[in-house]
Amino acid sequence: MTEYKPIFLNSNINLLAQTEQLITATLKHLKAKETSSEYDERIDNIAQYFNGLVDSLKGINSPDTLLHYAVLDNWDSVTALHLLTGLDPEYSPWAPPHAGKGYKDFIMHDDSSASISRAFNGKYNLTLLDGLSLYEPYQVALELEQYISSDASHKMRLSLALLLANTSGVLQERYSMIKRIWDSGDAKDKNRPSHYVKWALSRNYEVPWLEYAQQHAPNLLPDSLQQTPLWEFEPDSPYYPDELDIAMQAWRAVSIHGHDIKNPKEDIKKWIREQRYELTSAALERIATVCNWNKAGGKPASE
Repeated sequence: MTEYKPIFLNSNINLLAQTEQLITATLKHLKAKETSSEYDERIDNIAQYFNGLVDSLKGINSPDTLLHYAVLDNWDSVTALHLLTGLDPEYSPWAPPHAGKGYKDFIMHDDSSASISRAFNGKYNLTLLDGLSLYEPYQVALELEQYISSDASHKMRLSLALLLANTSGVLQERYSMIKRIWDSGDAKDKNRPSHYVKWALSRNYEVPWLEYAQQHAPNLLPDSLQQTPLWEFEPDSPYYPDELDIAMQAWRAVSIHGHDIKNPKEDIKKWIREQRYELTSAALERIATVCNWNKAGGKPASE
């Protein structure tokens, strides 16, 4: 079962697939060269790094940085809004005193290393909760130029830079949106973590690490989510109920928003499609029908 949902992936699926193909091709070209054992070891390390990068952007890696903040009794609003977005507050270019520094100069038509470097400011660049810095992969890609010609690595570097820029853009948009909503209220600046989670869900803001927190840091969640029954299906079991597993995941993810959901059946279908499960149309319809708690269908007549 997926514990972490990378919200930013939905708008980058095709670009991620393209970048992964280019990374694979570049590394294959590098490994085909007859060189020293020291070279082979370095290329193996680079290959391992990029495989980890792809896993991170797919949400396979766990957001373990969250655990560092789970031991705190209270979060200030800047910390909370970053964590709700899926970012490590320590390395954010938007957190004081670094607000405004970083990505605004990231202009993709200029693929020079100087231009890319200007897009970031020291260590203050976006870092995901699994520890991935969105600038570091480009730095590693630049290193490949000492092993192969710049032409051979250019397409991969450009695709990678575009992927990282798009990812940072989605995250920045999400952070800006939730900050704008928070600033419109008059809540105090320090609150318990569960207060922020409950507030975000009440605003239909999707928190990417809810299931991870249920397993590893339930103290971050409001009581209603801590009491949500957890289950574990074993996909390798001959008795694995795949549709039931998907149905329970979908119901929990959508029903969290409660009465704010006007058409649960369609929202459940939408959630399932976003997870990219391989289902037939009939299976999707069955699952959505079982999960739908509004048997009357559609929006309430009063609206």
